[in-house]
Amino acid sequence: MLVIYSKQKLLITTTMSTNTITMLVARIETLEKQMALLLKVPNDDVKTKKEPKSKESKKKAKDETSSDDEDKPKKKRGPNGYILFSNAKRDEVKEQLTSGDEKPKNTEVMKQLAVMWSELSVEEKAEWTAKAKASNEVA
Repeated sequence: MLVIYSKQKLLITTTMSTNTITMLVARIETLEKQMALLLKVPNDDVKTKKEPKSKESKKKAKDETSSDDEDKPKKKRGPNGYILFSNAKRDEVKEQLTSGDEKPKNTEVMKQLAVMWSELSVEEKAEWTAKAKASNEVA
């Protein structure tokens, strides 16, 4: 009985290795076919890495696209109504928020100015906006 078991084990091992070899051969054939297809494809279809442009070529391209408008310095916009309002009221808000020797943080001042601006009526905001337009026209 011991001998039969050994023969069965040998038979199973031989069958497994034959199946494994067969599977490997089939896989190799498949891979070889895929490689042959890839090698037939022209190199133009294969994506390659683009070479990075040099700084000089970037400058040339930028110079070619520049126009007369870009050569002129841009006109700065003047302050709007909120900016004029906040500049006018900043000292008052700082005095209100000052406690002892400590100065208020700029963020606290800006928050208070924003609250004050939002509490203004439409007419008062329009006054500040009109002042801003007038100062922008003069400049």
